Amino acid sequence: MLKHSTPPTIIALTLLGLWPAGPSIPLSLLPVDQNLKTLRTVQLVAILVDFADGRLPDGSLPTGDSDTLTLQNIDAVGSMGWVPVNPQLHNLGYRKNIRKYVYEDYWDPMFSTNEYRGAHHPDYSSHQNYIPPKADDLRQEQYNLEVFGSVRDYWSEVSYGNLVLEPYRTHEGTLDKYHIGIANNIIVDTSGKRYIRWIKLAYPKSAYKIRPSDPGRNPVSDALNAIDSLHYHTASTDPEHIEFDLHSYNGIDRKIAIITAGGQVGGWADLGGQCFIVPEKMQYFRNTTPSVIFNPIGEFAHEFGHTLGIPHQVVGPYDLMHWGGLGLRRNYFCPPHINPELKIELGWITEGDIVKVSSSQFVSLPPIDSRNKKIALIVLNSNIANPSHNEGGEYLIVEYRKREGFNRYVGGPHTSFEGGALVWHFSDRGGIQFGPRDDVRRDLGLEVQNYGPAFKGNPGDPSHFFYEGHSRLDGTTDPSSNSIDNRPTGISLNQFAVKDDRLTFYVSYAGPVGQKKPNRQGK
Repeated sequence: MLKHSTPPTIIALTLLGLWPAGPSIPLSLLPVDQNLKTLRTVQLVAILVDFADGRLPDGSLPTGDSDTLTLQNIDAVGSMGWVPVNPQLHNLGYRKNIRKYVYEDYWDPMFSTNEYRGAHHPDYSSHQNYIPPKADDLRQEQYNLEVFGSVRDYWSEVSYGNLVLEPYRTHEGTLDKYHIGIANNIIVDTSGKRYIRWIKLAYPKSAYKIRPSDPGRNPVSDALNAIDSLHYHTASTDPEHIEFDLHSYNGIDRKIAIITAGGQVGGWADLGGQCFIVPEKMQYFRNTTPSVIFNPIGEFAHEFGHTLGIPHQVVGPYDLMHWGGLGLRRNYFCPPHINPELKIELGWITEGDIVKVSSSQFVSLPPIDSRNKKIALIVLNSNIANPSHNEGGEYLIVEYRKREGFNRYVGGPHTSFEGGALVWHFSDRGGIQFGPRDDVRRDLGLEVQNYGPAFKGNPGDPSHFFYEGHSRLDGTTDPSSNSIDNRPTGISLNQFAVKDDRLTFYVSYAGPVGQKKPNRQGK
């Protein structure tokens, strides 16, 4: 059930001391980039940085596994991963591989189109289905590293082709993956494999902030200064020279991703601005070795969303922009769609896609996917809002989420569940309580039981949906169809069913908003 309070002002998360500042857009209740409301191409450049304590004593990059013996901090090394001591017997343990990850392992999950699928994750062959000796979460007791698309694929699907993520040209030469998207130079070994030439930050990893509010150096500003120096203050013949000119790369359509070697440092963005930062690796299990893997696309896509001006939501594992994680690890490999209210505000769901309901009727919806975007908007109070939100009001939004595309894991780890209706509650009066966070929107929530701060790390469950087995929402149910201030609306949604790949349900209006219904405390 939705919990309510007075909405505070949304506060943007900004990077103190960021250079260059990058253009920002004005913040409102939802500070999304208004230019996204038409077909839009957003260019992206990735800059990969390692740390001083991840280099050999002479400052050079490690190249062989024996170099791990002289490194101060293995988590400060770029491209390093874990492989089985014996590929046929994972239970014999893992060893460090100083150059496990090749150039394509970084480019493909960001920029490829319809290629990053199945076993493409760089740790798949070494980790898939491995059961660690101490799994901290029995719901994910083994590694499941199958992938279902790149960051570019994700934003193309959820925007219905309206947002094109394009790798920016960073090197002269043929327009292929080795000359666009990544500013770093490439090292080619004797076997022909390509590796990232990491850009070194001047200080050990411990000197840098993990989060923006932490003490320490800002890795974003240091990374931008480092690449700027390598462009202007090294000879073009120097292998460290960077062709990419940071000063000529500016504008709201041009974003920068800073990827830091190892884990922990990163995971924030300049809201509505130019830069975001993510770590190279993520922790899959807390109580086992190896615990870190190559970071899947979820965090990258999430932080990129912040640069578009999208703040945090608190809607559990049903929105990429959820604050505090996406529940099960598998959701980071295949993150869910953003919520339909946000798609309306971004102009990706238009007025012609909305079934506006203000009287009793049956409704039929196709599943939300890469092609279909039909939703139902059910007025609770005031006028039905149009896509530009000029009229305001309060309403429910019903979408049919089928377990397919990037929504394939909605509902949690229940293999027999096939999807159903998610019911969202919007009120232009705000008042939805989420706890202490100030940077989350307070005008949108989900109609699920026990909704609120405790929903933060929820893995998802079929009980969050409406379908044949859970087919009624009205003033007597929990959650209910009451208004944001807990007044009965007389509205009932019932008879949910799926047939021929369409969701149908009946909306009944019994009368206007009436007197306030006592809550469980009798107030």
